[in-house]
Amino acid sequence: MNIKRFLLTRPLALMVMSLWGVLASCGGGTSGSGGITIDGRLLTQTNSPVVGVMVTDQASGDADITNSDGRFALIAERAAEFGLLFEGQGLNTTSTITDVPGDASKVTATFRASVEQNSVVPDEVVIERPPASYSSSSISSTTSNSSAGSSNDSASNSSDQNSSSSLSSPSSSGSSSDDDSSNSSSSGDSSSSSQTSNSGSSSSENSSSSTGSEVRRTGPIQAISSSVVRVSNVNFIPQPSTRFEDEEGEDTALENFAVGELVEARGSTSGGQVLLERLRKED
Repeated sequence: MNIKRFLLTRPLALMVMSLWGVLASCGGGTSGSGGITIDGRLLTQTNSPVVGVMVTDQASGDADITNSDGRFALIAERAAEFGLLFEGQGLNTTSTITDVPGDASKVTATFRASVEQNSVVPDEVVIERPPASYSSSSISSTTSNSSAGSSNDSASNSSDQNSSSSLSSPSSSGSSSDDDSSNSSSSGDSSSSSQTSNSGSSSSENSSSSTGSEVRRTGPIQAISSSVVRVSNVNFIPQPSTRFEDEEGEDTALENFAVGELVEARGSTSGGQVLLERLRKED
């Protein structure tokens, strides 16, 4: 009798645990998502926009160039502070945003630049957080308790029915127990097969995502520094093995390239970045 009751209540208990896990994963804000948006604007001391400066998040490597309004946008790694590198228009310096809470969803900042002092400092920083919502733990607890109550009622009803069935027909009870055992075994086999299939699919996806793909762009250099070369709105990250070539295909150096120069850039994707393999000048 105890074995049959366990076989009846076990699927319901597993269902309750699965539902609790799904609801718990839906709670909270952007914490743990791995990225935070930085919307910035670079101005002079007289409120004029600074155009054409490359801004790079030093942790994630994401970069953008200030537009005609001095605005830029980055995706930074979630941290208590962000270090930004400003390059171009006479600037080559860093600026840091500090005291960023862990649940921040967006940072909007205005920076003041001084070319004479080669400095950029945050002037106004606004940190946005996700709106307060009903606690996911309360939802999970309520759902779990409700489901547990339903499970206990179902188990009690099943026990009563089994008792009645056992008194009226002993042989039927034995047959039913065998059927339940068979169903439980089939359920376990199905679950095992599903887990094996999902594991194989996950391994296949991971293998596919780790494989880099070639990226080629031809056009004028939009921005260039030792940490990034931007061509056709794609940021290529120079590597120690990167080959730099002139119009004749002869080896040259990164310092011999300039903004506006027509080039062909070739690289491959890795970890969400495009690693620069070759940069060649075009006629």
